[in-house]
Amino acid sequence: MAAALPMLSSQVWASPCTDMQTYLLERKSLVSSIQAMTQDGKKMDPTAACMVFGKLVANGTTTLKWADANKDSCQVPDQFVQGLTADHERVVKMRGQACSYAAKQQEMEKKGLRPGLMPPGPGAPDLMPRPGTTRG
Repeated sequence: MAAALPMLSSQVWASPCTDMQTYLLERKSLVSSIQAMTQDGKKMDPTAACMVFGKLVANGTTTLKWADANKDSCQVPDQFVQGLTADHERVVKMRGQACSYAAKQQEMEKKGLRPGLMPPGPGAPDLMPRPGTTRG
């Protein structure tokens, strides 16, 4: 019976509440990738930006779905969910802009024109959600 106790204990720690940490770590990594794309004044490659913003949108959708399902049992503050929702809406808009620009760039390349890189949007890295902060 004593051997079963540690197993039970580890099962409790592997509850759905710990999933949030996984989602937030992934989000932090994606935000860092986006910030690195504009580091030192570099212009973002629109195709790469579209891809990373797409992953960030998927992460936000999953995280919001998790928060909705586990908000009460995992004691997720309303303010956190509101901030994440606002950030998610901004990221969805930014993904649309990046993917639209990427599509235009591909169109130009098909025509034999040489498009420039995507100019950094107004405060693009600053609009990204930062782990541990909320916007609202």
